[in-house]
Amino acid sequence: GAGTGLLLDAIEEYLHREIVGGTVRLTVRQSKLRALLYDRARVVRERNLEDGGWEIEVEMDRGDFLDLQRTGGLVMKPDARSSSNLMSTHL
Repeated sequence: GAGTGLLLDAIEEYLHREIVGGTVRLTVRQSKLRALLYDRARVVRERNLEDGGWEIEVEMDRGDFLDLQRTGGLVMKPDARSSSNLMSTHL
């Protein structure tokens, strides 16, 4: 039917999304951003820091990363799996 094309487009978009990964260091004051990461990213590992903050290794959709970077000030140190054009933006 008519909705089949839309469904196929949505599946194709989901399968072809770009995933970025890296490490994020957050302070206690950034707890809202931490909650957003758990909501919108795949948290690979989290380590509590001595100052009460967190070091979080994440993988997430590039679009979600750019949104959190713009609205929440997310800064991520890229890992080896991130594409080189992302590294130049100081993830």
